[in-house]
Amino acid sequence: MNIRRLYYRLRHHDYVRTIKHFVQRRIRGFDDSELWSLDHSLAKLILPRLKYFRNYAPGFPGCLSSEKEWEEILDKMIAAFEFAASEDYWTYETEPHEKFHEGLKLFEEYYSSLWW
Repeated sequence: MNIRRLYYRLRHHDYVRTIKHFVQRRIRGFDDSELWSLDHSLAKLILPRLKYFRNYAPGFPGCLSSEKEWEEILDKMIAAFEFAASEDYWTYETEPHEKFHEGLKLFEEYYSSLWW
């Protein structure tokens, strides 16, 4: 096999991309594949943390009247990020997208309350 053919096969194979992404993760902590669909990548990052927070964080924001109300809000946020992290996110059914936007608005509204 001549050098040019070998170079072409290696350059156009997943080996190069795999090595490139490995190096990127080591240098900057993430690789280019996460940026192809950053919204999806962020949803997959946020979702397990929100679930853990819902189950283990004590208390609730002072602007709410009860812990039950806070748990319902967190459940809506979790549902939104579950949808965003799923393959269904790319469908155009109206109802899931409405619930997604509701959960995202709640995430925005209570973003600074996500601490313990």
